[in-house]
Amino acid sequence: MHFELNQVIDDKAALIVAAADPLCRGDVIPFEAIERIADMVRDGEKWSTLVRALKRRMLRSRRIALWPAPNVGYRLCTVDEQLNMLAESRQRRAGRQLSRTLVEVGALPHGELTLHEKRVKSVRMEQVRHARKMLKRAARHQRQAAAPSPTLPHPRRLTEMVAE
Repeated sequence: MHFELNQVIDDKAALIVAAADPLCRGDVIPFEAIERIADMVRDGEKWSTLVRALKRRMLRSRRIALWPAPNVGYRLCTVDEQLNMLAESRQRRAGRQLSRTLVEVGALPHGELTLHEKRVKSVRMEQVRHARKMLKRAARHQRQAAAPSPTLPHPRRLTEMVAE
């Protein structure tokens, strides 16, 4: 039953992707169109499963990521959005998750833990700190790569060089 239900949702996602074929990057697939084609109600029981299948199918078939446009639908990301906005958003989320892990694991009372649990806590905290440091480093490198290239100064004219 579970497989059949997922197959039905995947088929509906395929219909939506086919209907969105004339759309280009930057366009929006409205919620109403998705509801009509899929014959589903937004915020219904299987809506999130349908959206997940739709995003996956759109990314695989057309190499375009979808991003929610609040109260409108799902936007087909432009190249710039897909390169920069999505990556930064996902990295921020990953950073928040790592920080949350540090707070939650660090909140464990050290005195009440067994020797093994103390060791696990210590190793886990060190791993998460290292992962957060590497994530911040990667984000910094990506920001630098995404920034506009600085213009190179024009070489001095030959006459200016001779005059000196």
